[in-house]
Amino acid sequence: MASNPASPYMPLARAPKLADRAMQQLQDLIVRRAFRPGDRLPSERILGERLGVSRTVVREALRGLSIKGLVEVRDGSGAIVRSPSTALVTELLGICVSHLETGDVTSNHILEMRRLIEIEMAGLAADRRSDKDLQDIERLLSAMARPGSSREQWARIDYDFHDAVAIASHNPLFPIVLRSISEVLMRGRLMGVRLPDYQQKALYHHRNVFAAVKAGSVRRAREAMEGHLREAEQTMREALASESEEAGGPRGLRRTAPRRTGRRGVRRSNS
Repeated sequence: MASNPASPYMPLARAPKLADRAMQQLQDLIVRRAFRPGDRLPSERILGERLGVSRTVVREALRGLSIKGLVEVRDGSGAIVRSPSTALVTELLGICVSHLETGDVTSNHILEMRRLIEIEMAGLAADRRSDKDLQDIERLLSAMARPGSSREQWARIDYDFHDAVAIASHNPLFPIVLRSISEVLMRGRLMGVRLPDYQQKALYHHRNVFAAVKAGSVRRAREAMEGHLREAEQTMREALASESEEAGGPRGLRRTAPRRTGRRGVRRSNS
């Protein structure tokens, strides 16, 4: 008998574990600021009594909160509420994009996101930058202009420049997202800096971005960053093409001359 694909039954969702429910309730209390950064949570025994669960369940819930970076569990001191940190978010996003071309995220997706983020953040930096922000960005420009830096040092200064512009936007989410793709972008910088005119082009565009940010021109800052990213993407394509040629063609395969299929040059027998 053929089975009916339109079954009237729906799979039953398994109820969350007690530890997960306890962790969620404690997390809600922390988010609602019932417990503030630096506060010590009640002991495992008291939490167990208030939540109606065992100390083992409470211990597992605290372990989950510790992994999320919401509390720090100290031996002999209990669990201390931590200040919100962006490090975990940055790390998780970085893991997602570090496996390029092996999953759903590709290099084109990274470049699209970078354009969206950096053009807007440059405009916000022009509108919101402080004197200290300008000093930090100008210091990095001076470091770029100094001769003698190694390829790795120059690429790092390049990264720090973009990070400083992100900080100058005074939107804490821009540095988080930008740092999450920093490893991927650093690879591109290290490839590009081998090209003879890379540093001169990058320095030119960085100066344009800084001038617009310093002038407080949102429009010019966005345009300057857009021009810089367009040039950077072209440089990355050139670097990839050069790397492919050095490796002997796409994916490291050396190109060979096509095999001749005709009979030219073959001496015929007169037998």
